[in-house]
Amino acid sequence: MVVTYALGGGVSAPPVTLTSKPLTFEARLPPGADDIRQFVSASTLTLTQQFSRALTGLKVGGAVTRTISMTATDSWSAMLPAVETAPIDGVSIYPKAPVLRDINADRGARRAERIESTSYVFERPGSFTLPAVSVAWWDGRAQRMRTIALPATPITVVAAAASSASEIAFRDEEGEARAAEALVRAERQKRDRLAILVASGVLAFVVIVWMVRRVGPRIAGAVADGWHEAIESEPVYFFRAWRASRSGHASRTYGATLAWIDRIWTMPGEPATIEQVAIATADPALAHEVTALEAQLFGRPDPARDAWSGRRFSELLWKARRILLEKSRVHAHAGVAPLPPLNPTDHHGRVHTQPS
Repeated sequence: MVVTYALGGGVSAPPVTLTSKPLTFEARLPPGADDIRQFVSASTLTLTQQFSRALTGLKVGGAVTRTISMTATDSWSAMLPAVETAPIDGVSIYPKAPVLRDINADRGARRAERIESTSYVFERPGSFTLPAVSVAWWDGRAQRMRTIALPATPITVVAAAASSASEIAFRDEEGEARAAEALVRAERQKRDRLAILVASGVLAFVVIVWMVRRVGPRIAGAVADGWHEAIESEPVYFFRAWRASRSGHASRTYGATLAWIDRIWTMPGEPATIEQVAIATADPALAHEVTALEAQLFGRPDPARDAWSGRRFSELLWKARRILLEKSRVHAHAGVAPLPPLNPTDHHGRVHTQPS
């Protein structure tokens, strides 16, 4: 491995080649696993099957789908062996692509699944047997080989009822006529939908052009004022403070929280500070987090006290906001006007400082 490093003054050193000692290991199959085509190691392994329909009353031309599910714990789905599908005389076999899943359960447990579905179409009457399925696997808990199996499934197929040649030909002609009629109807509906879509597009374009010429400037001004009002609203400023707190950034949290308080504070005669929020909400946990935040930013943290936690602070801010909004509604009903913002802005976003 070739590495480089920096010398004094930012000068790069010449490349240096480092060599590590070789790491060797030996992998061996456990006893009794030498003749297994695909080795599977797991803590548990189950094998189940289900059929798409009842296996009685099958007729020639009928079909049934056999789904085999293999589930193992403490293993990987790629390690589970494929189910072999042997040919059966008089039966057409259509296997589907297997479904592999690896699931991480609670407490670090892992479960692997392999699901295989195969459709069988019976071409003649008679008795058939879907083959048995057997899987040999290594039990990691008991440290021994095990075998799990599904039994063979017998199926009886009877001949389908015969139809006359004229009846079959009539059904074929009738089906072709219905198919042709459906095709013509679909093409007509497609043309109608396309015409409606084009007409709607032209009409929408004309309306948009007219609106832009007549009311465009007024709408643009209203949208600009509304957008400015939205981004300067209390919920937006609270979200900024909450997001900064969740990120654990102390200084950004402090500044964003002060900006939010400036937009929600409605306590006449009381300063709009973080400490006052803790007092107004009577929340000792919030007061503790405020003290820890200010100690981290402006003083020396007290080892005897818990350090500031952005996640706890964000949860307490959420609780404090509900209390302050309720107080704001009470003051509004009582006819108490809220204090103006510390740094008010006009609708163009320019800041005006309060006269001293």
